[in-house]
Amino acid sequence: MFFNFRKSFFLLVFVFQSFRIFSQSVPLKFIGSVSDDKSDIAGVNVLVTRDSKNFSSVMSDAEGNFAFQLPLEGDYLVTLSKEGYVTKKFTVNTKGVPAEKAANEFPTISVDISLYKKLEGVDYALLNQPCNKYSYNAKIDNFEYDKGYLEQMRQGMKVIEKAEEVVKSKNKEIDLSYGSAIKAADKAFSNKDWATATSKYQEAQIIKPKEAYPKEQLVLITKTIAEIQAKEKADAEAKLKAEAEAKAKAEAERIAKEKAAAA
Repeated sequence: MFFNFRKSFFLLVFVFQSFRIFSQSVPLKFIGSVSDDKSDIAGVNVLVTRDSKNFSSVMSDAEGNFAFQLPLEGDYLVTLSKEGYVTKKFTVNTKGVPAEKAANEFPTISVDISLYKKLEGVDYALLNQPCNKYSYNAKIDNFEYDKGYLEQMRQGMKVIEKAEEVVKSKNKEIDLSYGSAIKAADKAFSNKDWATATSKYQEAQIIKPKEAYPKEQLVLITKTIAEIQAKEKADAEAKLKAEAEAKAKAEAERIAKEKAAAA
């Protein structure tokens, strides 16, 4: 049997090249935006971890936009965080794509995420788990999110939002009470009614213990009263001294006149 080396060589090259094409998988692309209930949020850290190790990190721009890519055959956790906001996260599983489809570019996934501004008194424990999960679906030959899981999370987030409404309503009442106390305190301060000003600043301090302004004003009142008292004391001492000197002078003049008259 004759062995066709040339034909076999090109066949091997073709198989090798075909293998390279299928092995060069195209990463899955994500674009997204992040906002709160009022506007886009810039400077949100979008951290991607793989096997609990940092894989990549990007920041949202001035319009709250971000983008990143994830290689196939991986299991990823995407975490969005910024100071003052409640962290949110979602997972992406890029495994399960058939080898012959790995070189195809999948449609870019768009992710719009809303972050909660952190409020004291609200339980955000639900958000310790992912808000959404993305994975490959062989039936549609595309990536999609878990609709059932997302709906469960949405129901849980409605509970969070109701709790936020209660806290916001309470905070509004606190702001009104605090503002009223500060207004009265400032008016008394400008009128140098130190007793009323002190009482109202103390009231404001009880309403909002973390606010610096009432504390600063109370310190200023204490300092001002001390300065006034020190001045009053100095004036009183100066008056007594002047009176004593005047009395001594008058006595000296009287004695001098008596001596002159006797001579």
